[in-house]
Amino acid sequence: MDIIKYKIGCRNCLKSSNIPHLTTIREEDLNIYKKSEFDLMLTIENWRSEAGHLCEFCGSSNLEFYDISVNDYQLYNFENLVAMCKILHNRMLQINIDKKDNDLSLTFAGCDHIEENYLKKSLAEIINFIKDRPDNDFTAHPIGHLFICLTVGYNFSSHQIDIKFERYICHGLSKDDIINTFKPYLEQFGISW
Repeated sequence: MDIIKYKIGCRNCLKSSNIPHLTTIREEDLNIYKKSEFDLMLTIENWRSEAGHLCEFCGSSNLEFYDISVNDYQLYNFENLVAMCKILHNRMLQINIDKKDNDLSLTFAGCDHIEENYLKKSLAEIINFIKDRPDNDFTAHPIGHLFICLTVGYNFSSHQIDIKFERYICHGLSKDDIINTFKPYLEQFGISW
């Protein structure tokens, strides 16, 4: 048996009890050790949605799941990702959008250098992901935050760029907030939105 531990925040009221929630599963049910925090977040979203779980503060079903661990092993671990990127010769891209009093700021972090084709492909993947997410993920508030971490590398077998989402946290931003913040880069790389 494996224990999945995670925290829950509400995108509608922006509250969290900050109390870890636990789910016990049989290991053969889910190959959790090969998943990123992002992958397991999507699985937890489905479980909680199917069970009809709601925010304990406002009753909304618009929940986000973060700080996910399996048997006390934190799935999103910056140092481990850096080490993995060095071994595999991959790049890490972290994107932060912060919103305060409706003012938006964008910062890129991760590795010291990311090739332009990796950045272009990563931004296209992020935009497609944002467009495909349910609209209720993007409840605008005067304050908000988006954090996405990706690992990017070249797959010599398929001769393609592989992108893996490692972490996704988003609250307080509308889809328009995100797209407009990325707009200069999307135009620069010719990415449609």
